[in-house]
Amino acid sequence: MGPAFGRAHSRPTSPLLATICRMLEIGPRSPGRVRIEEVHRRFGERVILGGVDLKAEPGSLSVVMGSNGSGKTSLLRIVGGLLAADGGRVSICDAPAGTGHTGYLPAGDRGLHWRLTGLQNLTFFARLTGLPEVRGRVGAAARAAGAEDLLSSRLGDCSTGQRRRLAVAQAIVGSPPVLLLDEPYADLDGFGVARVDAIVNTWCERGGAVISAAPTPELAPSTPEPVIVRLEDPGAVA
Repeated sequence: MGPAFGRAHSRPTSPLLATICRMLEIGPRSPGRVRIEEVHRRFGERVILGGVDLKAEPGSLSVVMGSNGSGKTSLLRIVGGLLAADGGRVSICDAPAGTGHTGYLPAGDRGLHWRLTGLQNLTFFARLTGLPEVRGRVGAAARAAGAEDLLSSRLGDCSTGQRRRLAVAQAIVGSPPVLLLDEPYADLDGFGVARVDAIVNTWCERGGAVISAAPTPELAPSTPEPVIVRLEDPGAVA
């Protein structure tokens, strides 16, 4: 059975959030668009994704919800080109997945190098994009995520919440058209949550597309009328 779709009630945009959005110096470098058609994935005998369809247009936020093991993270990884689907089709900005059109915020501390400083981490990922003005991009991403004071700190010396802010900066440093956010509020305080909300709103206002995974609507970013995609656990193959 495929996913269920719905609309969430967006939280009102506060004056503070609007102010942060106006101050952001970074956004999607081009319009974001995602097409997911009949995507299947299983691990061993267990079906994780049983035929998922989703269209994300420029300016849209899609929130993928489901119980543990329902395939939220697997779906984001497939869209990002980090995990192969067993069937179906995924295109990002009319190109195959994994061709540089996405920025991915994984759950937990994965993706960053603990022996490097925040600056070294962000510079590394910025250079991977091949885009110009690396220093400016790093600074803009760090400021947007509220991580500018962490650039000189080694990741191993940072708190969990501080590492999360740097991970948010890493996801946006290449100005990707599509943002993939796996439980983006995890380990963040109110300051960090406000920054994530501002980034998501800015991406949508400037024509990007955002797909986020969250266990409940209350833990999902808000933007006008986000689309909710509820994944059901297909269970084991007989």
